Amino acid sequence: MVRSDLVVVEDLKKYFPIRTGLFKAKGSFVHAVDGVSLIIKRGETFGLAGESGCGKSTFARLLLRLIEPTGGKVLFDEVDIFSLSKRELKKIRRRMGIVFQDPKSSLNPRMTIYNILKRPLEIHGLGSSKEEKLNMVLEILEKVGLGEEHLNRYPHELSGGQQQRVSIARAIITKPDFVALDEPTSALDISVQAQILNLLVKLQREFKLTYLFITHNLMVMQYVSDRVGIMYLGKVVEVLNTREELNMGRVYHPYTAFLMLSTPAVDIRERGRNKIIVPGEVPSPINPPSGCRFHPRCPFAKEECRRKEPPVTEIRKGHYVACHFPSVTEEKLTPYVEERMESIRKLWRGES
Repeated sequence: MVRSDLVVVEDLKKYFPIRTGLFKAKGSFVHAVDGVSLIIKRGETFGLAGESGCGKSTFARLLLRLIEPTGGKVLFDEVDIFSLSKRELKKIRRRMGIVFQDPKSSLNPRMTIYNILKRPLEIHGLGSSKEEKLNMVLEILEKVGLGEEHLNRYPHELSGGQQQRVSIARAIITKPDFVALDEPTSALDISVQAQILNLLVKLQREFKLTYLFITHNLMVMQYVSDRVGIMYLGKVVEVLNTREELNMGRVYHPYTAFLMLSTPAVDIRERGRNKIIVPGEVPSPINPPSGCRFHPRCPFAKEECRRKEPPVTEIRKGHYVACHFPSVTEEKLTPYVEERMESIRKLWRGES
């Protein structure tokens, strides 16, 4: 029987020591990821959203063990990847891939597209001959919308969208089970973003891939994700179902509500109306606030929020939130979020 859980994260932490500058004092750390626990199911797209600097990219790198954790576990298909030797890790890495935010900086400028795509095959011993490797490279290029004429080109000879297609091809050429997508469209022109998103959806269906999709664009998140985790200052504060809760605007953490309401309005007639933005500035991850980390910016914070960290609670089936007073958000902010999401749905349906 195939288990539905592909990636299980348990209390994952990553603290970066500070070695230079004003905060060089012994024991100073950047709390990039601080006690995250979640599950990514086989075949789904799990979205991870939040402000810049909240720990999303660090979390993705931890899942592939590109960096070592400070604490916690990552179980990939029931195997603890942090307990593996280098040889064992190499075997399981074949089943993982990653697409970075900036395709230009993630591709070796001295290698042709053919050599860039051939490299993973050589590392993992795939393809018994040069001819077979060439055929595998040509096949994957075709899957991402490129052709044989791109084989001997260098990354700088391609457009941004073509570079990202090469990055995607490199990530899936070993036919992995899991791919981390670290804001794969944010560096691209708006017209190209839709092409890349549609390509990712098509490849997921064809190759039966599981995605971790990182973005700060909630509109993109709605389009591609099955479930969404909202991250704030190193912690996941809410996990919800995209089709049901996020699309309908049913949120229970004030940060999630503010994040959705700060998204620019699509309909020009709605701009300036019910404009609510996240108040204040993000606290320093070097010295994060006690209790709930959002309490210095939360208009509904009480003394309990300052003293005690809120536990993660299942408020509805499959909907988890870390907040002491989720009913306050439901009463004060959710109506505005629901109104915003309804206007977006009308625009999509051509009713406005």
